[in-house]
Amino acid sequence: CLAATRLQMGARRHLCEKVYCTQRRAAVKVQTKARMVHAHRIFIEKMEQERLRQTHLGQLKEARDRLEAEAMMKEQLLADKQRLEKELAMAVRPSDMEEQLQ
Repeated sequence: CLAATRLQMGARRHLCEKVYCTQRRAAVKVQTKARMVHAHRIFIEKMEQERLRQTHLGQLKEARDRLEAEAMMKEQLLADKQRLEKELAMAVRPSDMEEQLQ
């Protein structure tokens, strides 16, 4: 009778260990899938942030280049204006020409 009880106890224990191992493997699979989904979501968010950052960097570069070109154009226009004003100042005025002719 004692031997039968021990055999039944061993069988129940084996069955409980088998169920536990099966449930544990299932839980590990669920946790793995959950971690993978979470990590993938974070990866996608970081990729989107990097894409936006690259887009903004490109836009900033374009704006900087445009402003530099405008500044250079303005400097050239100012230089041309000053040169023309000097030439105009050195040019003979029509009233001065009349005085020289007389």
